[in-house]
Amino acid sequence: MGLFNRAKKNNIKSLFKKGNKHLEKGEFDKALKYYNKILELDPINSDAWYNKGQVFLKTKRYTESLEFLDKSLELEPNNIKTVTDKGLALASIYKYEDSLDCFDQALKLNPNNAEIWYRKGLVLGKNKKFSEAEEHFDQALKLDPDFEPAQKAKTIFLTEF
Repeated sequence: MGLFNRAKKNNIKSLFKKGNKHLEKGEFDKALKYYNKILELDPINSDAWYNKGQVFLKTKRYTESLEFLDKSLELEPNNIKTVTDKGLALASIYKYEDSLDCFDQALKLNPNNAEIWYRKGLVLGKNKKFSEAEEHFDQALKLDPDFEPAQKAKTIFLTEF
């Protein structure tokens, strides 16, 4: 690796660190500036596209987040966190079937992920498929018996439906 490439890689690493710090603090505009700078230096950086999608997901700008999550998936189609977050964004704009497709894809990539089973269960519940939702909460709890969100969701579904 040449000196220039090493310097560029170190610069990108530094920009990520700063952008992520702002993202964690909820300083979304500042984080976005760092991710945009990374993309100027490296337009095929799937992590920068993903993080840019995170900014819009966290600010409830779901349709915009999909644009950046899709770009990240073009570059890295089997990234489980990106597929999962795309499912969350789609569910947030009531595109439940598309959301379920994302969760199915994520479960193919990692069928032992309790969080994904739980998330899919929530979407199934929103789609009024209550028995399927409960099955997904059960699977999440089978994988992780202490997974509190699935415990709570199952309790709510059992008492309300």
